[in-house]
Amino acid sequence: MRAWCGLAAEAAARGWAADVRECRWTNTFRTHRRLASRDGRRRVLLIGDAAHVCSPIGGQGLNLGLRDAVSLAEVLPAATTAAGGGGAGGGMPTVLAADRLLGRDEELARLATAADRARGGRAQVVVVCGEAGIGKSSLLDAAVRQLPEQGWLVGSGHCPETDGAPPGRAWFDMLPGLAEAAPPGPYADELAPLLAPGTERDSGQPDGSPPRRFRLHRALLGWLRDTARRRPLAIVLDDLHRGDQENIELFLLCAEQLRDVPLLLVGSYRTGEGDLTGALARLAVCSPVRMALGGLSDAQAKELLRRGRHERARRSGSGRAGRGQPLLPAREFAAAGR
Repeated sequence: MRAWCGLAAEAAARGWAADVRECRWTNTFRTHRRLASRDGRRRVLLIGDAAHVCSPIGGQGLNLGLRDAVSLAEVLPAATTAAGGGGAGGGMPTVLAADRLLGRDEELARLATAADRARGGRAQVVVVCGEAGIGKSSLLDAAVRQLPEQGWLVGSGHCPETDGAPPGRAWFDMLPGLAEAAPPGPYADELAPLLAPGTERDSGQPDGSPPRRFRLHRALLGWLRDTARRRPLAIVLDDLHRGDQENIELFLLCAEQLRDVPLLLVGSYRTGEGDLTGALARLAVCSPVRMALGGLSDAQAKELLRRGRHERARRSGSGRAGRGQPLLPAREFAAAGR
């Protein structure tokens, strides 16, 4: 029947005369009512017989199911891209769960909101600050862990605490992993000092050379821009207060020059340490989301201590108690409350 309707429509469009003179075969479908109460719910969308109010007759149900699948394959990507700015999961809101992280539901919700805005095509900058041990790293780790499963390509790095690290060490550590997921293509040669220092692609020109530094920055921004246009990109840099000039400059350049792509740029720093006055002033132009982390409430602190006692008992029962056991409460605070 569906095939005949298609032929009849084509005949009408072409001005042909067409009519049905004989029905040689028919069939009956016994269920003459909707088989499901709704067509879709969240990530599930029904197609074919179960999604139609009218009962299919003969081969109509099969044809409808196949045609619906083909149509949805064309329509759904466009719809999700329009709703969420492209990428996997574009039509669904970002969800960042606290899991064992105590007292950070509000901050994770704000991060998720920033991610949704970024996925819409306008880069978002998030700056997290707080005292030592307050939970900055754990908050960022929670986002880094959960964003990839929601369609994000994530690169994360930490500014080193020790002196003597090469300029831009956090980016040295971060970018090779990104390059595996999103090859730099035409930018590979210029990015060799960051992606593969010391290889034959690295020309050996001193890192401090202004022309080379300019080309390196231009290539990095071009690669990250192209990558973010194909898939939402999150760059997370921890401990900016320890960052050298190159670490900070690359972070600022991403914030200033990649504002029209799906980019989530997150940085953290320790309050009262390092000299970030100039950097924060430059970031202010980008209207960043600012988060100043506070301590846990009394109820959250009690829950943290309860978890610590439970973990000590579990480790003692498994025979793993030892010299490190007295430090367990501090470790629990680091894991659940930092």
